[in-house]
Amino acid sequence: MTGPNIIVISSDQQRWDALGSVSHYVDTPNLDRLAARGTSFPNSYCASPICVPSRASMATGLEVHQTRCWSSAEPYHGQFKSWHHALREAGYRTTSIGKLHFRSEEDDNGFSEEIMPTHIIGGVGYPFVMLRPEAKKMDGIEDFIDSVGWGTSNYTLHDETVADTTARWLTEHGDEHPWALFVSFVTPHHPLIVPERFRAAYPPDRVPLPAVYVAPPGIHPSVTAHPATAALESNLHYNQYFRDEAHVREQRTYYMALTSFLDECVGKVLDAVERTGHQEDTLIIFTSDHGEMLGDLGLWTKSQMHDGSVRVPLIVAGPDFPAGLRSRAVCSHVDIYPTVTQAAGLDPDPNRPGRALQEAAAVRGADARSVISGYHDYGSVTGSTMLRWGNWKYLYHPGYAPQLFDMAADPEELCDLIAEGGHEDIAAECDRELRRHLDPDQASADAFEDQRRRVEELGGREKILSDAELPAVTPMNLGKT
Repeated sequence: MTGPNIIVISSDQQRWDALGSVSHYVDTPNLDRLAARGTSFPNSYCASPICVPSRASMATGLEVHQTRCWSSAEPYHGQFKSWHHALREAGYRTTSIGKLHFRSEEDDNGFSEEIMPTHIIGGVGYPFVMLRPEAKKMDGIEDFIDSVGWGTSNYTLHDETVADTTARWLTEHGDEHPWALFVSFVTPHHPLIVPERFRAAYPPDRVPLPAVYVAPPGIHPSVTAHPATAALESNLHYNQYFRDEAHVREQRTYYMALTSFLDECVGKVLDAVERTGHQEDTLIIFTSDHGEMLGDLGLWTKSQMHDGSVRVPLIVAGPDFPAGLRSRAVCSHVDIYPTVTQAAGLDPDPNRPGRALQEAAAVRGADARSVISGYHDYGSVTGSTMLRWGNWKYLYHPGYAPQLFDMAADPEELCDLIAEGGHEDIAAECDRELRRHLDPDQASADAFEDQRRRVEELGGREKILSDAELPAVTPMNLGKT
């Protein structure tokens, strides 16, 4: 093989702007140096604003309606070829270190070895997320919100171990060729418990309030005005548990500080690559599985089609990627598969919808390409599909009115142009462009039917509800000092 060694690094729940190169109030010196020697793609979107379906698309280069990994309880289990499979078949040693969130390590997920794999609990996850549209109300939120502070959690211990294990792996195997690593961290996902050494860098007034701040327990009227998004938020209802402005700012401060911790972990990996002497001929991709609303519009965590939730960081450094470039290309998680396989010298797969980021890096000026994202998980009364196309963001909700936002004039997504009226021609063009990707009505119907069958397999709605107990914070036991 003549292709480069490859590292794909993923964080968990990191907003697109939680980077020092984008926002002055967060420190990410290691990701910034990766961006300085590579290409950033700030207009990048996750395949789904929830972990399991998004990670399935990151692996396979297929959209959510193609994998049918609709929700957190419908995981990838090797049923479609992943880039790990493709590279392994081509002679690469493929290794994962850290979180995968697939079904089980007993499945053939395409890796030669899985080190410290975290998969969904029991290979089943939390089936109650499939009980739509009459969802079980989210509980445990007060504990979730209050699990913040300076100290150590199992999440930070996990990520330090992933970083150290990866550095050791590179020391032992870095001179071998070819290999591909998937390195996956669990921060800055909650709990927002941050090692004490970051305290001095994050005084209480450093991180600002959201650009569109809504005092607890409110939600911005632009959200509640649409019945599908209002129904989703009525099930999530995080903001009602925040106490005041200081509490909101505290949550945002710990999130940014935890992002700096993540950056430190990524730095250990980058340093190890440099020590091998293969920095220039190793392809490194950094992204996150989805974002975090972090109080924008009074919304928290993920699941939303607003940019805080669905837009993710994407940085690529290595052969064929210009240093210091900020590309205007519109990108998606499905682009990882063709990027990696092209770098490895494999023929393109015409059945994959993605575009290699090598090609995206060559885009100058506006990008004519469109990307999509889909949500069919907890709390939603219908499937929602997002189209990002130029300045336009178009949201389609079967059974409800679509939405249209001009992201250049209205980056906070406050004005639904369809509800305002007078943009029928643009909305129709966006709808036609969306249907070039999929039939969104059929995708929503397929998701409901797949979930109905799966609920029956697991004993039915009442059994799932009687068994359902959402952990107060996360599936991992946590410690705080």
